[in-house]
Amino acid sequence: CGDQANVNGWEVDIPEFPEKPPVTFPENPDDTVSELKVLQITDVHLDLSYLPGSPVDCGLPCCCLAETGLAEEGQAAAGFWGDYNCDLPSNTFEDMVKHVSEVHTDLDYVIYTGDSPAHDVWLQTTEKNLEHQVFVLETIDQYLPGIPVYLTLGNHEGFPVNSFPTSTEMDTIVSGDWLYGAVGDLAWADNLEEEAKT
Repeated sequence: CGDQANVNGWEVDIPEFPEKPPVTFPENPDDTVSELKVLQITDVHLDLSYLPGSPVDCGLPCCCLAETGLAEEGQAAAGFWGDYNCDLPSNTFEDMVKHVSEVHTDLDYVIYTGDSPAHDVWLQTTEKNLEHQVFVLETIDQYLPGIPVYLTLGNHEGFPVNSFPTSTEMDTIVSGDWLYGAVGDLAWADNLEEEAKT
């Protein structure tokens, strides 16, 4: 979303490394190895305030938000299912998971590797970030009930963004307990042992 050159306009000097070793191709497993069918979902970046008809170029780092109003005449507008320049509308995510449930009825498990909240970091709060995470996980549970879900949290779940508090920050303003505790109470965690939930 937005002009990433201004946000990410930095460089890193990479030292020279020796020549890469030759490529070694892996061997195929023998026929006795079982196969699993896995769905991986990542970086949803759901925009719960997505507004069809809002401007896709609003001057903010992220657009298509309800707060930007509707596009003016002649201005590019966000479509119902989304826009390349914006985060994902909830209806698109829900329809995608519904489609997967109808077409792939033999999934063994789901891996969700996080990043539920939108890129609107200036509007985020612990409550909003949790609302996004809950929507994603409850949608997966609604359309793929009984299928184990294995979850990792991304860099956008915490608040502020990119926060990865450790156990030394327990009971402080930067603690991640609010997030870990809340997602541990959702249906996806039913396949975890009790010790893992605490």
